Amino acid sequence: MKIVSVDNVEILPEDVKRLQVHGEVKIYDNVPTVEEGIKRIQDADIVIDNWFDIPQKVIKNAKKLRMISVAAV
Repeated sequence: MKIVSVDNVEILPEDVKRLQVHGEVKIYDNVPTVEEGIKRIQDADIVIDNWFDIPQKVIKNAKKLRMISVAAV
């Protein structure tokens, strides 16, 4: 399973370790353009998002996507 934090979500090191139990974890530290967003999540199973307003075009290109988690209050 591939878990992608698509933008600058603050994830504590101990939480990254918890995620790694479930699969590969990739964390980005900036908000992507639409084209970058497509590349970042195209093979992700789970996406963690905070600032990136994920357009339909990006979601349609994520064929393995099973869940989007919004990390916001």
